[in-house]
Amino acid sequence: MELSKHELQFLLNSSDVDVRRNFIRHDDEISESTKVKIYEKSIESLKGLVDIQTSDGNWNYDPYMHGMANGMILALHLFQENENGCLPDFLEAPKVWGCDKNEVHEIKQQQTQQNTCECNCRMSD
Repeated sequence: MELSKHELQFLLNSSDVDVRRNFIRHDDEISESTKVKIYEKSIESLKGLVDIQTSDGNWNYDPYMHGMANGMILALHLFQENENGCLPDFLEAPKVWGCDKNEVHEIKQQQTQQNTCECNCRMSD
């Protein structure tokens, strides 16, 4: 059973992973060209997710987010054609995690507030 043009368009435009998974379960009913289109659409979705996860403030926020970004980079690399067998360029851990910068900023902000009087002028230390 081949997918109708409407079903294929719905599948390719769907961001719902379960919809794609349902279609792929019936693997024997889907033509090779349709499988390729589904695969390409999935890769494009993964690229978008990798872009988000590797953006500044996400990947370098804490060790968990750093590991998530590198895992997604690896997943994308494995799904793309890789003829030379090399590894992807992983993100190196930053010297200071974003979450630590936020804590330092909050501490400084609290100290500044403690040294400020009601009229909002800075009191001498």
